[in-house]
Amino acid sequence: MLAESLSWDEESADYVRSRSQRYPGGVDLEPNWASEVLEDPDLVEREPTMSKTIDPKLARQVREESEHTKDAPLPEGATYTRPNRNRSQVYSVRLSPAEHALVQQVADAKHLPASTLVRSWILEQLNHKRQA
Repeated sequence: MLAESLSWDEESADYVRSRSQRYPGGVDLEPNWASEVLEDPDLVEREPTMSKTIDPKLARQVREESEHTKDAPLPEGATYTRPNRNRSQVYSVRLSPAEHALVQQVADAKHLPASTLVRSWILEQLNHKRQA
């Protein structure tokens, strides 16, 4: 599992299901979609970015809505977690300038920070070793 937990009380679930009523052009969401994503450790491997599949108009709407509501408080009963906060060990890896540029190029293409991309590669390999 990629996150520690995600729980929705009924009021919070109804809140995200009715986003279009509060935000013109907003998209209603099903809470179980978020839970399904968090419970699927292989999802990142199958769909590293949504840039190839998401409708650009929808992406723009969600981005604008996010900017307008970025300072709004979370709905009553919503739970917020930061699963990477407990990761305190750092590896320093030396790469040639060409290797570093290539990692950055791949990360940019996937709209990810390079450190997130490299961490996903490491975790993918560790997961394969665990399954072997």
